[in-house]
Order: sequence, then C-alpha cells, then structure tokens
Amino acid sequence: MPTELLAVAVFFLLSLGGAWVLFKWLSSTAGITRKDYQLGGAAAGCVILFSVMYGAYNHLVGLKLGDLQAQLNACKGQRDADERQLHIMGTVAPPPKRATLVLVAKAIPLPDSGRFDLIAKGIDFKNAPPSFYVMDATHFWYNQSFPEDDPSKLTINLESER
Repeated sequence: MPTELLAVAVFFLLSLGGAWVLFKWLSSTAGITRKDYQLGGAAAGCVILFSVMYGAYNHLVGLKLGDLQAQLNACKGQRDADERQLHIMGTVAPPPKRATLVLVAKAIPLPDSGRFDLIAKGIDFKNAPPSFYVMDATHFWYNQSFPEDDPSKLTINLESER
C-alpha cells in the first residue's frame, strides 16, 4: 500500500474516532456551510478533523521534500565538482630520461621530450593548486603549483626552486 494512501486511511480513521469522542462523549457541535453542501454535527467534525490532519501532513511532506531537494542539489554539485576534468599540459625542463610525473595521486610516464598532457578529475586549480613530483631512477623533484599558474601551459623547472 503506498504511503500516501495509508496516510489518508489513517487520517480518516482518526477523524472518525475523534468525531465519535467529541460528539458522543463531549457533546460538541460543528457546522460546515458551503455553496454546494452543508454538514453538521459529527459529519462536520469528522471533515474538519480530517482536513486539519491532512493539511498538517501535506505541509510536513512539503518541508521534507524541500530538504530532500536541497540535499539532492548539494550532492549533484559535489558530483559535478568531483567529475569535472582539468586538462593540464606543460613541460619539464630539462627533461630527464625515463622519468615519471605524479599529480596528487595520478602518475603518468614522462616522455623523454619532457612534455606532458594529462586529464585530472575533481581538482580545483585556483583554490587548491596541486603539487607535482618528477621522478627518474636516481632523482626526485618536487614542484608546487600556484593559483596564478595556467594549467594549460605549466612549466616545471628542475634546475631551480620557486
């Protein structure tokens, strides 16, 4: 049974029970007058109770739906940030032979020419610039990129430090 239908059934039964208590034991009165119909007594009490409960339920469902929509949008934004690809190209100078270039946790074999071209996902170059490591059989170089660096024209100079 769908949740919405179950809620309506429960509200109807609670409305009947509430109307029975109000009009049988507490001797209450109620009246509803509309252009098309008119209700009085326990029937009016039942409709009023049902309307109040169902209205409150719809309001709460709307609030929950808004929260879920906000969570979904936040998740979509995070997913988009995680899947966004950053194209990084540049040169290592002087180019070491048989070296490897490592970006954060991504490693690629560095061609003997020293030119590299790689795709990285989920990197925000302007707010959290990545570090690069260049390794060959006997040496290890570290290079920190900066927000003002152009990721499409990156130069890693192995002879000098920044």
